[in-house]
Amino acid sequence: MADEKRVVLLVEDDDVYRESIHRLLDSEYQLLDAATGQQALTLLETHAPECVLLDFRLPDFSGLKLMPKFLERKLPVVMLTAEGSEQVAVEALKAGCLDYLVKRDLTAVLLKRTVFNAIDRNALQRQLEATRRELESFVATAAHDLKAPLRAISTFS
Repeated sequence: MADEKRVVLLVEDDDVYRESIHRLLDSEYQLLDAATGQQALTLLETHAPECVLLDFRLPDFSGLKLMPKFLERKLPVVMLTAEGSEQVAVEALKAGCLDYLVKRDLTAVLLKRTVFNAIDRNALQRQLEATRRELESFVATAAHDLKAPLRAISTFS
């Protein structure tokens, strides 16, 4: 349905940042809130978000330690941090997040564009994987069909 909002899981323990992100995104996305990593994992069992906004530092988990749980479900992850250091950005990107944003620099345009791009890129990646599987299946069938005449010739020889 075109009127349904896309679901985004927001994993943020700071109330001020969480409210700020809601103000920036509520008009276009349905946000599921989790203040801890455990709450996020619980929400993941009952909901199907299309993207995860993940705080780098949480009370019970580091965002980097929690990220594999989202990646194994093929969810795009955007890392959020108040620190804003290059080292944190590099760690997050190497761990598999699609993007990295500094909380104090967030604007509606930046956040909406980042979430949209993460969801869109993930959808394209899934289409690419499906197309690749179809192509591999076709190639296997074609190879089998092409080998059949060769087997017949070798049998007659």
